[in-house]
Amino acid sequence: MTPEQIGKVMHVEFAIGSTHMAAGDAFASAEVNTDIKLMIHMDSEAKALHAIAALAQGGTILTPLRPHPEPDDAGCGSITKDRFGFTWIITCPNPAKQ
Repeated sequence: MTPEQIGKVMHVEFAIGSTHMAAGDAFASAEVNTDIKLMIHMDSEAKALHAIAALAQGGTILTPLRPHPEPDDAGCGSITKDRFGFTWIITCPNPAKQ
């Protein structure tokens, strides 16, 4: 462990209600760092699309919701940068694989 890593979180996963989220710290800066990515696992395509639309207000959809490539094709994912500059990865089950 380097001195910059002390007090940082390498990876954390938590739930807010039935929504599962994951996050981690960047080690290079003590300032606000928008280079981090936040991930939310939604339980349906409709919920994922709603979250993506909300995050894209004033932001940018970098990757639209689409199936993950094989062999992990049971899920879908999207990447959106919100209006504050944070990057969000939204995932959900692949409806074609259910």
